[in-house]
Amino acid sequence: MASVNTKVKNSRLTHEGAQASVIKPVDELKRSVMSCLLWEDSFYEDGVAIADRVKELIGKVSQEEARNILMDAKFKSKLRHMPLYLLVLFAERKWLKKDDVVKVCTRVDDMTELLALYWKDGKKPLCHQLVKGLAMKIPEFSEYALAKYNRVKTVKLRDLFRIARPVPQNEAQSALWKRAVANELAVPDTWEVAISACGSDNEKKAFEFTRLLTEKARDEETGKEFNKLGDLAFLRNLRKMLEVGVDEGVIRKSFEERRWSWIIPYQFISAASHNPGL
Repeated sequence: MASVNTKVKNSRLTHEGAQASVIKPVDELKRSVMSCLLWEDSFYEDGVAIADRVKELIGKVSQEEARNILMDAKFKSKLRHMPLYLLVLFAERKWLKKDDVVKVCTRVDDMTELLALYWKDGKKPLCHQLVKGLAMKIPEFSEYALAKYNRVKTVKLRDLFRIARPVPQNEAQSALWKRAVANELAVPDTWEVAISACGSDNEKKAFEFTRLLTEKARDEETGKEFNKLGDLAFLRNLRKMLEVGVDEGVIRKSFEERRWSWIIPYQFISAASHNPGL
């Protein structure tokens, strides 16, 4: 007689029906976090399902494990929205520390995006650690950085100041922040502003692109120099620069001088597919 008390097989299946191996929750969380762009559909599942699964899995790991994944997602995988979403989940679980916000929000629009994510499903009281982290981070940004991301969105730059209420360190900073709240910041010398002003004149566009490729800007707070045409903007505008007549030698020189600190492989692949000559 055959036994009916048999070994239970792993019933978990992959998206396409194959047997799936069982992995630890921390490894499953790490895989889910590192392999997606938040709320964007992948081949296997839609973005909402991924976000829901990350929210479920974070409850099955320790705070230390989750924080390690957060930092890896931001600084190793160089993801943008997923680390912000993890901050929101940390706040829900009362894990959030103000230093988490300071570390993860590396751009001005990270802060406004974080608030938008926090209120995605409706307004609710803000976590005190989140507010403290924002107040600590705001002083790090110059007028150029603030103006660059001063955009008309659900959560605006002036909303950020009214929520965080940072304490200015001097009169100059106080004046700057008052201009930010009043929407009176100096127009930043960004590629969007410069190229838009050229209208349909390709000769002017070529001149402005060349200027942005060769000139450096300096952060008033840190004294560090940076490219006026950022790395991602550079890659995304390669075809346009060639179309309007920017010297290829200038473009290649800019390639060589860049450090590419926040660019990930697929962005190079995408740029190469549209610009095989480069």
